[in-house]
Amino acid sequence: MDPAKGERLTCDVQLGFVAPDGAAGRLVPGAAIIESKSRCGAATADRELRALGVRPIAGCSKYCLGVGQTYAQARSNVFRPLLRRYFEPESGARAFLATA
Repeated sequence: MDPAKGERLTCDVQLGFVAPDGAAGRLVPGAAIIESKSRCGAATADRELRALGVRPIAGCSKYCLGVGQTYAQARSNVFRPLLRRYFEPESGARAFLATA
């Protein structure tokens, strides 16, 4: 990450979502969402992640993952493989808030 070049990196672990009706889900233990941003689209972090075999997932957002995880009626077919692999349902908002 190089702020002078306009690069930034965020890492989300223990990310969870809760819908108003209590439907909830969270990122599985050991997983992380790494988001790299840069002016040129080829940040230092991008190169390092590729060297480690980590590949980007285009068109994915935490908002869309949260909606897909907590609203069964939402159209989220494109995200279903990611949701099945990296997220687990919670028994409700109370369980999520107790562990957050």
